Amino acid sequence: ITSDTVKFKPVVTNGPAKITSYKWFIDGVEPAGTAIDTNGCLTYQPTTAKTYTITYMFLDGTSYNTISGNYYLTVKAGS
Repeated sequence: ITSDTVKFKPVVTNGPAKITSYKWFIDGVEPAGTAIDTNGCLTYQPTTAKTYTITYMFLDGTSYNTISGNYYLTVKAGS
């Protein structure tokens, strides 16, 4: 529902032991401000009823390998 806040946690299955940096994108746009906390979690409160594509990208720090994946968040109108 559009009034709910959603939190996404970065997880890489069978990935590198050390993740040196990461980025989150909401519909292809990197969120500004304090949307990402010190644990790398993304907090987002959707404002429009639609399906959002939440993308995460990690760099493994060894040879510039990038690991990425998508979440799909479907939001319904409401309060």
